Amino acid sequence: MTTTQEQKNIFWKMFDEILVEKNENFKISYVHKIKNEITSYAAVNRKQSFNANALDLSFLFREGLFRVNLYITKQPLVRKINLAKEEINSMVSVPIVWDNGKGCLRPSVYFSFVPKDIDDYRRVIEESLTTIHEFIDVANKYGKDDFFDF
Repeated sequence: MTTTQEQKNIFWKMFDEILVEKNENFKISYVHKIKNEITSYAAVNRKQSFNANALDLSFLFREGLFRVNLYITKQPLVRKINLAKEEINSMVSVPIVWDNGKGCLRPSVYFSFVPKDIDDYRRVIEESLTTIHEFIDVANKYGKDDFFDF
């Protein structure tokens, strides 16, 4: 197992533990359904985010960043979200970076962490929870059924 794979395992298992500790009302999915391996990303209240609109959480180990974002691929929803940028910015308490990827829109918030520092993983997970809840509110307002499947 590589260092990156090992750290993904540690991070997502810790994330699950914190969700239980804090009695959070959302769940995350981070195991690839076909490959049956832990991914660098997780979907909130969705069985899997691969190639689907999702509230996506990304553990970017090499960059030392944790990203909370809406991953939007369907064009009608991209247009709807783009038209609501100002309101969405006001719904999230930290600045949003409006990234455009290959065929997707990705309004994102980034949190820095120290790679391989378990205590810092805990800090960044706990720090990100408010933003995750704010993004859940955004997703519910602009396309609940597009983002969540449970």
